[in-house]
Amino acid sequence: METELRYGYVKFVSDQDEAPKYVLVCVDAMKKFFDEFKTIDEMIPELSMEYYNNFMIINCLPMKMLTSFKILVRFATIQETVHISDNKEGINLVLLLCRLANKQQIYEILNLFNIDCEVWVRLMNENFDAKNVLCEELKVNNYILMVEKCLNFDRVKYLSFYGVPYYENIPRSSAINYKKKSKSYDSYNEICKKRFPQIRIHDKISKSYYQKVEIDGKVLLLNQQGYRLIDKSKGQLNTSDHLADSSSDDDDTACTTSRIIKLPRETINRSPINNFVIGVIDVHFADKIIPMQVVESTYISRRGLFYGKYHDDFLKLQIAVATPTYNSVFERAVRAFNDNHIYVPPAKAEFEQQMQTDGDEVCSRNMITHDDERCYRVRCNKKRAFSFDSDSTQDYDS
Repeated sequence: METELRYGYVKFVSDQDEAPKYVLVCVDAMKKFFDEFKTIDEMIPELSMEYYNNFMIINCLPMKMLTSFKILVRFATIQETVHISDNKEGINLVLLLCRLANKQQIYEILNLFNIDCEVWVRLMNENFDAKNVLCEELKVNNYILMVEKCLNFDRVKYLSFYGVPYYENIPRSSAINYKKKSKSYDSYNEICKKRFPQIRIHDKISKSYYQKVEIDGKVLLLNQQGYRLIDKSKGQLNTSDHLADSSSDDDDTACTTSRIIKLPRETINRSPINNFVIGVIDVHFADKIIPMQVVESTYISRRGLFYGKYHDDFLKLQIAVATPTYNSVFERAVRAFNDNHIYVPPAKAEFEQQMQTDGDEVCSRNMITHDDERCYRVRCNKKRAFSFDSDSTQDYDS
């Protein structure tokens, strides 16, 4: 038995002395695409509604949204999409969607309509809560598209109005050189799918990490994720580096120029990830500025990151080609760093002293070798002499 479809009118009113207009819609068709009609459908039995032509008036909207509403009705009933050539109508369509649909519905529907980028610029003059009603993916992709099209718009105003966190004081990104793609900008979805190692932004207040993308001199933060810490009860921490203390001194981010601060380890996509603080930045979040940490999220250990960040300092001061000298000085620095987490730049005197130590050890080994050889020869001579005496005695007796 087929379910009977339900219908109702949407009333459009004007601030001026203009008669209201009505649009008949199928409630069952509209609620598949718009949360507002799903709510209306649930409330109908409990409300005493106004009627028009024997049908309930289920909603009331401003007259300026009449054309945009008719476009959405055709989309919901026959899946028809059109090109919105008029920017004013494009603005009305976005504002109407923000009243009728949730974030994901807005994003999916707008992806099917061709709306000019200028609409998103003009929307900044409208009074609506863009920060909370639009999804992050839509806001970031629109920004990328507008920059790629070289659209003349206020970048800071856009990011502030739409609530996209960003920072400008770009520090050295990483101690490790990553391969860069030749293409211009990744989409939001491509950024979120990036594999490790990668640079992330750590917010201690919300206990979360952001991914980032640098666009036109500004770094946008996106895809906020809470901590995904390793479950210590499962015995996954099996090396001294994994057990490094991430509290106390490591929690201080006042200075990262001489330290490699290790944050709690995570499990992401079933792989262990080490997090190291490599910088501090000021993030603009709407009308606030929040200090956050730039974090190297990688598979390598603290020792590996130390090598990537500081080994050039040791190479510049290496005054001998001998590898053992360099290794000894560097290993001593690594051990000292593991003890106090403070980086002390190498001094030329360290290499000179180590070369002297290595030279003394070589001489000592040579002397020991020479003495051993002399003793061996003495023992061999004595053995030969003893053998000669024994043979002579045997001949005499015979």
